[in-house]
Amino acid sequence: MPKRTGSEAGLAWEQALQARVGARLRARRLQLGLRQDEVAVALGVTRQQLDHYESAKSWVTPARLLLLAQILALPLEVFLAEGEPAAEAPEPADAPLRALLPAWRRLPPAVSGPLRRLLGWAEVEDEYAAPGQHRDR
Repeated sequence: MPKRTGSEAGLAWEQALQARVGARLRARRLQLGLRQDEVAVALGVTRQQLDHYESAKSWVTPARLLLLAQILALPLEVFLAEGEPAAEAPEPADAPLRALLPAWRRLPPAVSGPLRRLLGWAEVEDEYAAPGQHRDR
């Protein structure tokens, strides 16, 4: 067997990380009962690109990985930890709401504002907004 160089060992580690991230992404998506196209829309990529992430054919950028962790309501560490996750994360009660928020935020204020007032949801969106990020009142 040929001796492995440092770059070969690094490549093997990166490929293992890529496969681990993809497998955990897929497992969590299925656990939440979400389709690839639903997660892809929330993430801002195509369904095909999400499939490439799940099958480890493409790298997930750090920014997209952070967004995926938010969409799937998982700590980022779950995607990155070596070995098996300590325990399967329970589905948070607000997971479906979190998955819909990116699409909701893309609605024009002329549509979302009246709907929020009608449904009394102003405080719900604000609870999940990033610091300093608020929609129309």
